[in-house]
Amino acid sequence: MNITVEQGLLIGLLATVIVQGLKLGIVYFGWNINRQWLTGGLYVVSLVPAYFWLAPVFPAPPIAGADPSVFMGLVLTWLGQLLTIAGAVFGFATMIYNLLLSKVFEALGWTKEAAK
Repeated sequence: MNITVEQGLLIGLLATVIVQGLKLGIVYFGWNINRQWLTGGLYVVSLVPAYFWLAPVFPAPPIAGADPSVFMGLVLTWLGQLLTIAGAVFGFATMIYNLLLSKVFEALGWTKEAAK
């Protein structure tokens, strides 16, 4: 999985919108932004484009048959397929999150370089 140029531009636009929203909240509403909450929130935000850009196709759940041992094997296979899809989505979301986090923290002046 690679981030394309268009996706990088959209992530940059998303970072700009988030930063401007945070600055608006800090100035006009007196928000006190916690770094840990912002980090978690950015990861949740990064899950949305990761899901839509990957567009995973979920497998149909197994239907119970006469033999319980066969059904349990089908259920475990189905759960394995779901975990594979979730791993791909969360992995791509982590790539988006890393880019988004660096851009938002840099714009807010929370990087190590800005502290010097």
